[in-house]
Amino acid sequence: MKGQAFDTFKLLIAAVVAVAILGILFVILNSIVGPVTSPVDAIKTQLSKAYTQEGVSTKSPTQAAFAKDDFYDGSLPLFRDMVGGKEVNFKCGEDLGDSCDDSGNVLTANRKFDAYIRVCCVSTCNVLASNTEKVVCPD
Repeated sequence: MKGQAFDTFKLLIAAVVAVAILGILFVILNSIVGPVTSPVDAIKTQLSKAYTQEGVSTKSPTQAAFAKDDFYDGSLPLFRDMVGGKEVNFKCGEDLGDSCDDSGNVLTANRKFDAYIRVCCVSTCNVLASNTEKVVCPD
């Protein structure tokens, strides 16, 4: 009887150690890959923050994962409603190279990339997808 109880205890210890190792691996892998969010969620969140803090630039805490051929149109109510109907202008950071194109109010992803979303609102709202550049606040 004592031998069976000891084997059960060893199994319990092995399970606890396995869970601890998985937790450590998860933290390590998450820091290497980094958490990412959807661009729409990141844009909406930052637009909302920038709208309530006019003239202050905001930056998403995590990168947004853009997929090839995604496009984001600043004239859509999805974005304009977040900022009281103000004009929303999208811009690609120069650090992204040809990963994306911006034309007027539209940002188009030419390939898969991750970038931070930076927003500043005054009379209009500027949305910048970039990993290093700062957003320019409109006049």
